[in-house]
Amino acid sequence: MTLDDVLQDIYALADELRSYERKYNVLSEVFYEAYLEGEEPPDDSWVRDWTAWASAYKLWLRRRDSARSLAAAR
Repeated sequence: MTLDDVLQDIYALADELRSYERKYNVLSEVFYEAYLEGEEPPDDSWVRDWTAWASAYKLWLRRRDSARSLAAAR
């Protein structure tokens, strides 16, 4: 992937993360820490969102690291 590709992914993922943050009124970083610690959603109907949110955040972290590596290699 090129740096431009990675940045486009980051922007798209950031939009998705903001949507979850607005819906649940929690920053993704705070949510992800709780998720990793095994915190369960208070409502079973949220499970699908929480799984998708955690996946999107994990991918965002990977893309961010990739962007830093690619930018440093320039």
